[in-house]
Amino acid sequence: MAALMSDYDSMDDFVVDDEEEEGGSRYRAGSIREMFGVRYHDVDDDDDDDMEVSATQLMREDRISAKMGKLEDEEEERRLEEEERNRRRRMRERERR
Repeated sequence: MAALMSDYDSMDDFVVDDEEEEGGSRYRAGSIREMFGVRYHDVDDDDDDDMEVSATQLMREDRISAKMGKLEDEEEERRLEEEERNRRRRMRERERR
């Protein structure tokens, strides 16, 4: 264990932080957005109302999600059953040959 620690200690100078050597970051804030023409207009970071729901809304969304999950499960079960039928059919056809 001591040998491993000494290996880590000797690699302290291995990581180089270019920003420290260059005197800071080469890019100013927002410069990447400007390079790609991305503009942010009418952004309201304090608009938390969209993230709040009542208990009734939450329960409704949970019921909808449960129904969707059940339908997806049923669809997946049908797909797996169909695959199994096809696999068995192919095996019977091979046995006939």
